[in-house]
Amino acid sequence: ASTFSPDGKSLVIASSMGYAKIFDAATYQEMTTLSGFMFGVHSAGYSPEQQRLALSSTAFEALTLWDVHNYERLLTLSLTASLGNTKFSPDGNVIAGGSDTALRFWRAPSWAEIEQAEAAVRAGAGR
Repeated sequence: ASTFSPDGKSLVIASSMGYAKIFDAATYQEMTTLSGFMFGVHSAGYSPEQQRLALSSTAFEALTLWDVHNYERLLTLSLTASLGNTKFSPDGNVIAGGSDTALRFWRAPSWAEIEQAEAAVRAGAGR
C-alpha cells in the first residue's frame, strides 16, 4: 500500500517485508526507510498537519506513530489482529484502522483534558 503526504511532497510505500520506504515525490529519491517490524507493514497515514505518520502492522506492532522530522518511533500500540487502512481524522486527534473483524479508533486527549489531568496530579501531590 502507498500514500502521499497531504502536501504531495512525499510518498510512503508500505512493504509486507517489514518496512516502509519514504520517497521525495518530486525527485523520486528515497528519503528514509522505517524498519524493525516483526511483520509486514500494511498501510500508512499522515496526520493533517504532517507532523506524524501512522503505520499499521500486526499484533504487538499493530499501530506505530512516527515523527516525520527525524523519523523517530514515538508510540507503539498492540492488538490481537492485523490492522490496515490507517487514517487520521481531519482534526488529527483520532486515528482509525480496520482489521479483519473490527474497526479500531484511538483518540488523543485534548489540551484541556491534559491540563485538567496534570492539575489533578499536582493537587494530589501537594497533600
